[in-house]
Amino acid sequence: MTFVQWNCRGLKNKKIRLKVPPFSFSEFWIFQETFFKHEDHFFCSSKTLFYLDRQDRPGGGLITGIPKTASGRIIPTNFSRHANQEILAVELFYKGLNFIIINLYTAQGFNIESAKQFFDSFSVPVFIFGDFNLHHPLWGSDKSSPSSNDFAEWLQNSSFVLLNTSNTTYATHTGSASLLDLSICSASISHGVDCYVSDSNFESDLCPVIIAWSKLEHISKKMKTMDWNRTMSQSANVLTTETNLNVLTCKISEVIRDNTKIITLPANNYPPW
Repeated sequence: MTFVQWNCRGLKNKKIRLKVPPFSFSEFWIFQETFFKHEDHFFCSSKTLFYLDRQDRPGGGLITGIPKTASGRIIPTNFSRHANQEILAVELFYKGLNFIIINLYTAQGFNIESAKQFFDSFSVPVFIFGDFNLHHPLWGSDKSSPSSNDFAEWLQNSSFVLLNTSNTTYATHTGSASLLDLSICSASISHGVDCYVSDSNFESDLCPVIIAWSKLEHISKKMKTMDWNRTMSQSANVLTTETNLNVLTCKISEVIRDNTKIITLPANNYPPW
């Protein structure tokens, strides 16, 4: 399944962009800075849309879009809604999977202290997508701040993995670039997640990030086991009592068959090797 996160810097005049890749093929949309008021909400035939509108100023706003075939609910949070921080958490049930998408935007740098307990509280896989507005050498910047240092320390000691650490997502009119949009997931699923940054910013100044999660379908695993002690003992008896080659071969085959069992392994997620 595919996710696209994007700080669109205003979606009202860019909705036509959602009809082309990567938005058209992505099952999940995670958008920041929609600049939407409640009356700007729109209908999408293929998606159920969850909104968080900025209350105290025209900018900001979040949208998380999920397939119509998925079930989803907003997870209540205790975060205060203020000009510097927006967080929208949605729990999902889709294709037999239960996971959480956290969509966030911070205008002046994300403060992890207020969110540590919330991020670490879930027992199911979690994706955290957002414009964190943080600079740190861990994701390619040549500078850092107290907030980004705290965030990097939490990340390195948490059960989460940063997926994008190299390609920049933001470019200024002067040509300087930064990686501000971070994609994070639970370490337990990171081996099945790929991430890349789009070449186009689609009339924003930040490029979308595309994330693909490939989970191996469960296939019943079986293995054969043999009781070698009984096989050897019974084969020795056959060899001492039979001289006819055809009869000997048949009886040895019966001994092997009788002492071989097929065992179905527990329903775990086995690696492909």
